[in-house]
Amino acid sequence: MKAGAKVALTFRNLDASMPHNVAIVEPDRLTAIMDASMKLAASPEGLAKHYVPEDKGVIALSPVLQSGNSYVMYFRSPRTPGVYPYLCTYPGHWQVMQGKLIVE
Repeated sequence: MKAGAKVALTFRNLDASMPHNVAIVEPDRLTAIMDASMKLAASPEGLAKHYVPEDKGVIALSPVLQSGNSYVMYFRSPRTPGVYPYLCTYPGHWQVMQGKLIVE
């Protein structure tokens, strides 16, 4: 996607049995956000925060969605070209549910 573009990204949870979410983050904050999401998993406020910590490195996020649900995230893509990670922060999922958003 183009740097600084207005984005409407639809996230659909097509998993038949598990809840999921998605968070797009700044590359230098990925590890801190993964660690903080694990701490939220043990917190009573974790689900209310969708297991996404309050962090300046979160670019866009969806709520935790049950199977078959969808959510449109509206945001502006980063102004700096680069590779921006995204991940599912639902407890235990980020280890295998990650990807890369390319900003040109």
